[in-house]
Amino acid sequence: EEAHVKATTEPAPFACPICSRQLEYRLGKTGQFLSCSGYNEKIPVVPVAVPKPAAKSKKSGTKAKARKPAKIKEVPACTFAMPVDRQGRPLLPEQIDMLSPAGIPMVKRTGKFGDFLVEDKPRPVKAKGRKAAEGEPAEPPAFILNLDRKGNLKFPAAPPVLTDIACPKCGNVMNLRNGKRGPWLGCRAFPKCRGREAFSKLAEPQRLALEKELEALLRGHVRLSLTRRDGTTPVPEGTPLVSLQIEGGLAELKPFVG
Repeated sequence: EEAHVKATTEPAPFACPICSRQLEYRLGKTGQFLSCSGYNEKIPVVPVAVPKPAAKSKKSGTKAKARKPAKIKEVPACTFAMPVDRQGRPLLPEQIDMLSPAGIPMVKRTGKFGDFLVEDKPRPVKAKGRKAAEGEPAEPPAFILNLDRKGNLKFPAAPPVLTDIACPKCGNVMNLRNGKRGPWLGCRAFPKCRGREAFSKLAEPQRLALEKELEALLRGHVRLSLTRRDGTTPVPEGTPLVSLQIEGGLAELKPFVG
């Protein structure tokens, strides 16, 4: 059988800047890109925790069941990847002319659900061993901003008001949110359940009480304020991402010597 188009690779004349293996051209959702040939090599990851031997239970005196040893996983030897232009030349990561609330430049990434923006900083290191046991404060996660279907900035919405109204479809409780046309009720189990209820059909006392609760919640919600990299030019919600993109330019990679 013929190999799938996206599975085919072509050797590139560049060396991986991380492991010095040869890079190769691959085809992804957005076109051609550079990937390390070490991605095809799998290396075993030995579990850190060693299973304890079976011990006697204090209550029954019988031997407790021994823990099953963790399965050894296999991961790619190298996951380096880099975009290329139409001529196959490596490109630097695309930058975004916007700062996070903490003043950190934002970059575009692609995940399982499409493109999103994230702070351009290293991933936080998880606490292990003594630090994790002592409960040392972990580094806050990177700020993430999503995009709508049209590729415009989508600011985080205010949290909903949890009501005691049952969903007409699944019986779960309903959330009260504020929309463009006013308050609306949606199932808490969204997106698994898309049940909705007309807010205007509620009894007047219940409707007025929920409106006051929603107003109080919205007053306490801090609106997100973002700026461009100059620190002064505001970036409002709904701004097209294309208007904030900064081309990264060509990247310099060492040639691969086989």
